[in-house]
Amino acid sequence: MSDSNQLRLVPLSQASRAIDDTLCKDGTISSLYNILGNNAFSADYTEDNSMFVEKGKAIGIPESILSYYNNMLSKSFMGIFPEIKRVWITIDNKIFLWNYLDGTEYKLYDGLDQVSILMWLFRWVIFSPCGAKNDLTV
Repeated sequence: MSDSNQLRLVPLSQASRAIDDTLCKDGTISSLYNILGNNAFSADYTEDNSMFVEKGKAIGIPESILSYYNNMLSKSFMGIFPEIKRVWITIDNKIFLWNYLDGTEYKLYDGLDQVSILMWLFRWVIFSPCGAKNDLTV
């Protein structure tokens, strides 16, 4: 093999040794699962795991919102705003704020031309010149 070919193989040999060394070091480290104990983060699921989830009243999504979902062209996302007792649902470029307590009342905003993927709830604090403070959740 010529000297120029050997010079080209030097970086590959160094890379190969670096990968082998890293794999050897990685193989000597115990996993977090083994360090903390096999049962540290796991538990068998049983019907009596009531300490994790408590089922309350189930309310279905209103049919009018579901009809938008069934005709969806792109994407849909949803989340919950427990502070204002509303679920947010985006379907394509439409945003629904749905009252999950009574299950029927919702507001629709369709003034966007893009798909909404995330919703945030902000609390505005308005100070008047007299020093009074008004909270406004938007």
